[in-house]
Amino acid sequence: MHKPTAISKDKLLLVEGNDQRNFFEAFLSQIDIADDVQVMNFGGIGDLRNFLSALVKMPDFSDVQSVGLVRDAENSEVGAVQSVQSSLESAGLPIPTQAGVNVVDGHPRVGILILPGNGQPGMLETLVNRTFADTEIDNCISDFFVCVEKSATKSIYQKDKARTFAFLAVTPNAHHSVGVAAKQGVVNVQHGAFNEVRNFLRAIGTNDGSKAR
Repeated sequence: MHKPTAISKDKLLLVEGNDQRNFFEAFLSQIDIADDVQVMNFGGIGDLRNFLSALVKMPDFSDVQSVGLVRDAENSEVGAVQSVQSSLESAGLPIPTQAGVNVVDGHPRVGILILPGNGQPGMLETLVNRTFADTEIDNCISDFFVCVEKSATKSIYQKDKARTFAFLAVTPNAHHSVGVAAKQGVVNVQHGAFNEVRNFLRAIGTNDGSKAR
């Protein structure tokens, strides 16, 4: 089981995997609440229930003011939300009725963010791809994919991830990790594609969510 690290701040952001942890640490460093939010990796999707059960039993959890949970939608945002809600219920935590900046009141306040947002299927890489959409490199990647699919006679698996990896491969200090690339400043976290993410983080990172919009 993936276990929580020691609680050091009263606002927690729980994310899916080390790549997301690195990404959101980089993202938080770009906005005015970086010092207020602790990012924790809860592991894989199947680990969240046990992770939350262990988290709420930690001695410092009673001091936590807000908890944000972030995961990829994959094929369905509805299914992802329901999965997170079930894990929250099992841990006895407040349960938001939907994903987004509408953080539910309680002790702690709780919010859910499903990427890429707006009810769409996809993942973190879906948002990254939007930061370079319709650019020359985007067109080159599309041509490359067409070539690969013709020559390999099969579809490319997880196209959003593959497109992001292709983009990162031609950036300075090329690295396949979105999180590492974000920390290197390669991913433009100021892009409008991340507006919902930014609003959610501010809703979690302030005492009353007043900076959410």
